[in-house]
Amino acid sequence: MKPAFMFWFLVLSDQQVEVKVEEGSQSVILPCNTKPDLPEGTTVEWTRSDLGLITVHEYSNRNDDLMTQDEVYRDRTKMNEDLLRTGDLSLTLKHPTVRDSGRYICTIYRDKDILTQKVMLQVKGQCCKLRSEVSFLDIGQRSKIFFYASPQNHFHPGPKF
Repeated sequence: MKPAFMFWFLVLSDQQVEVKVEEGSQSVILPCNTKPDLPEGTTVEWTRSDLGLITVHEYSNRNDDLMTQDEVYRDRTKMNEDLLRTGDLSLTLKHPTVRDSGRYICTIYRDKDILTQKVMLQVKGQCCKLRSEVSFLDIGQRSKIFFYASPQNHFHPGPKF
């Protein structure tokens, strides 16, 4: 049984946090914290900056506002329920995959202040075998050829039998 989530934090010199997780984990937490007891008008926006400016999750008017959320993240993100009181604005990303690797920005719009925190997510892929059977008609005999997928999705013939 796999753990619910595994992650490590590393604070870099420019205040960027690095989070590493294994693909296949149930979820990963992208940390973002500020002072507690935020005003009710506070908006929190999680974006991904390495692919343009994609909206990952938005919290506004004391509710999740997912109208502008990119479809890749639909039904995969969650924030804490009591985030304004606690100041914990972390984002939970469910079922992380290698394609989720990249730079995320937590932007906090509080009164007239705009605060940002950067998170670099690295999802390490798992190597898995993809088996495909191809049949050839050769004088009434069937031959089996197996192909294996590498992590880069290149196919290689398997061992000869």
